[in-house]
Amino acid sequence: MRHAGHGHPITVLTLSRGAVGGDQHIRRVEAVTAAVAMSAQLLVADLPDTRIGEAPRLVTLIEEVIALVRPTTVYVHSGADNHQDHRAVHEATLIAARRVQQVFCYQSPSSRNGFAPTKFVPVDESIDTKVAVLQHYRSQSTRHYLDPELITATARYWARQLPHTRYAEPFEVIRATDPSPG
Repeated sequence: MRHAGHGHPITVLTLSRGAVGGDQHIRRVEAVTAAVAMSAQLLVADLPDTRIGEAPRLVTLIEEVIALVRPTTVYVHSGADNHQDHRAVHEATLIAARRVQQVFCYQSPSSRNGFAPTKFVPVDESIDTKVAVLQHYRSQSTRHYLDPELITATARYWARQLPHTRYAEPFEVIRATDPSPG
């Protein structure tokens, strides 16, 4: 949200259509509406859901998107994640983004206690927008981790790291030429 607010182009790469977690068509529509709400371009690959790590071209696919988009900042799941697809994407992205100036890892709902952020970004102005964007994923609404109260409580928890901030997003820094995300 912060990047969009600064007029930066945003691209979201989704590597699977989410067939294991629900109806692929519904999930695609949800992803599109969420991307529109974030003013982001959405790119969707068709790697096997829950088996992304088995895809032989995973690194190459991410490298091709990086070459196309030419980002200065990449956000990816933390390696400390319970979901096998998230861990595979993390590892492949670190290889594919080796020439990107800034790489940060975010906390996903399946992150483990090993998630160890060192950067905290105030999101007081955008927390409501984040909650609204996540509500586009209606087919996933029964998942407790998308509960708006939990989203805001988690951001409130991380804000303890920053003075005069009510909500914050945590990041693990892989590489940063500019020390703060966003």
